[in-house]
Amino acid sequence: MSRARWLDPVLAVIIGFVSVAIAMWATGVRLGSLDVPWGDGDLIPVYSYAESLRRGHWFLINPDLGFPGFQDHGHFPVTDLLSMLQIAVLAHLTPSAIAAVNVFALGTFFTVAVATYLVFRWESVDRVFAASMAIAFAVLPWHFVRASSHVFLASYVSVPLALFLVSLIARRRLERPRPRWVLPIAVVAAVIIGANGVYYALMTTILMMVVLVVTRLWPRRSWPGWRTLLVIALVPLTTLVAVLINALSISSPSTGVSVVRYPAESYLYGGNPATLFFPALTTRSGRIADRFLDLDFPTNGTFEGSALLSSAGVLAILVTCVVVALRWAARSRGDLNGAVGRASFWPGIFLLTTAFFVMGGLGALFSFWISNDIRAWGRFSVFVAGSAFLVMGLMLSGWRSSAKKLVRIGAVALGIVMALSAVVDLSAGGQRLPIGWGRAMDSELRGYVDAVEEHVPDGCAVLELPLMLYPEAPPINRMGDYSHLWTYIYSDTLRWSYGAMKGTSLGDWGMDVKDDPQQLLERARAAGFCGIQVDTWAYGNLAEAVGAQRAFGSPEIVSSSGRWAFFDLDGPQPADDVVSPETGFTVATQTASLPVSWWMLSEQSTLRVEGTPGARVRASLTLSAPPCGPVTASIDGAPVTVTGSQTYDTDVQLDADGKGSIAITASSTSCTIGGEPSPVWLGLQGPKWAPTVVQSTR
Repeated sequence: MSRARWLDPVLAVIIGFVSVAIAMWATGVRLGSLDVPWGDGDLIPVYSYAESLRRGHWFLINPDLGFPGFQDHGHFPVTDLLSMLQIAVLAHLTPSAIAAVNVFALGTFFTVAVATYLVFRWESVDRVFAASMAIAFAVLPWHFVRASSHVFLASYVSVPLALFLVSLIARRRLERPRPRWVLPIAVVAAVIIGANGVYYALMTTILMMVVLVVTRLWPRRSWPGWRTLLVIALVPLTTLVAVLINALSISSPSTGVSVVRYPAESYLYGGNPATLFFPALTTRSGRIADRFLDLDFPTNGTFEGSALLSSAGVLAILVTCVVVALRWAARSRGDLNGAVGRASFWPGIFLLTTAFFVMGGLGALFSFWISNDIRAWGRFSVFVAGSAFLVMGLMLSGWRSSAKKLVRIGAVALGIVMALSAVVDLSAGGQRLPIGWGRAMDSELRGYVDAVEEHVPDGCAVLELPLMLYPEAPPINRMGDYSHLWTYIYSDTLRWSYGAMKGTSLGDWGMDVKDDPQQLLERARAAGFCGIQVDTWAYGNLAEAVGAQRAFGSPEIVSSSGRWAFFDLDGPQPADDVVSPETGFTVATQTASLPVSWWMLSEQSTLRVEGTPGARVRASLTLSAPPCGPVTASIDGAPVTVTGSQTYDTDVQLDADGKGSIAITASSTSCTIGGEPSPVWLGLQGPKWAPTVVQSTR
């Protein structure tokens, strides 16, 4: 094999690894952090897909979610089959589902860079500029945003492949393919695009169809042969196969439309054209520009994806279009040549993708006239950036071919500066992932779920409260959408109630009694649940959290931060007598050495006691003073001086409704730790109630 034939593939691989290294540097990711969550929101269900694949299920039908039914994902089609296949392989090669998705996300930087470099070289972009543009395109701020949220969109390898197919069709290179490998590569590229998500497949199909018609009419020539038509058809046909796989997998009847899209949403999720001219605020250049220009305008989620070089490319294309128009108007000036001539028809591709990208553009018309299932036209900003980078690479290559030595040197220097600027632009820290948060979540979830799995038998079904629809449900206080999937992702042997599709009888289970804990408890027992899990983040205050849990007794297991609490339905029945905080306490917290605790908010706090009407019950309260001195307190008016840790009993007379209370006061203390008031720890144990530690302060 000649040097020229293997040089570009080798360089492409090197560029791919360089892009991955830059991505790890910009995000703060290290090999040790591949196994912790990188985000929440829309990233959580992708982690759950990987867990389903790791357990040997296909992601469309998951018997471990949606109990007492199952998760039937065919009602909410996922057409990113290529990404799913890659994650399926990684799920069996990595230690966890989270690691599989994170490795996949990092791998997209490699594949995008490699494909971009090879396609740009195919378009005769000089190596130095193809390398610069490939790295800059792979590390777009948009890529980092998607890698920690819509991770399938981070695999925009479809964009350079789409440009490759457009080039073949525009130049009719498929009619008599030379070299012979062009047609097989084009077929593979078409299948990859079609299996890589409906958004990329749609934009590629639109571009190919428009180029097909334009090259047929201007200049007038015959329609292309079967090879070209085959490649064009393969993209939508592959996507159609993915849609049919989803539809044929449906195993549960629908009671309505699970997810509704409206044409007007194309305005909400369309792109703001102003964002094409300004880099993202997460980049260093974007922050500098914001300091002088105050870039505070509606962005609809697309602004964070722009980059300094893509903005420069947009300006270069606009200049090119002006030059082309002037030369077309004055034909006597001769044919196009030099840098402008090298740009060829690509400025037109840029204008077409921009027309679909902008709010109220061709994308909005598509939503109103053809299908409202496609709404997020702002996602096509990556097509705009791809064509912009290609035009810049071609123009720089044209300048490098100049007869003037100074121009050639300047073009090479500019290409190198562009590559360096793309890296320096990421040094502002705006792309860093919340690794610290991920480690804390990983530690808490592993400890909590392991404890639950040790406590219950394999196959135990856990009811997750509060009940939440899947997918795309609004947050409940601090509990965000898809949060119920976290414990499934970290489990091995349990089944979970969340995840059945809304709009189906499986997904609507229990919704009619979701506000009645007692009825929900009875229905849970009848359905075969062996435990209940409560996410306390869903409750606005302590009273609501306590009210949600009272029907289930006391939790057997609580996570390290107090967020998740597990109640065993197969264990002892809930106690008749319940003691719980009422007023003067914050929401539950927890330390590594103490179980669930509450903070007193004032000198006077009240504990509520509920039990048999007219009964007299006894509660044991354990108070521990801070290390710097005793605390004067009182329990139902009886004064006590707390030194160290002491236990006190108090009797409570319940009224005719079975309700009573215990009043607790604690004097102020001059003890300070780190400038903050010293905490006073109160342990609380009521009749037939498991020990609970309550943290109190003034």
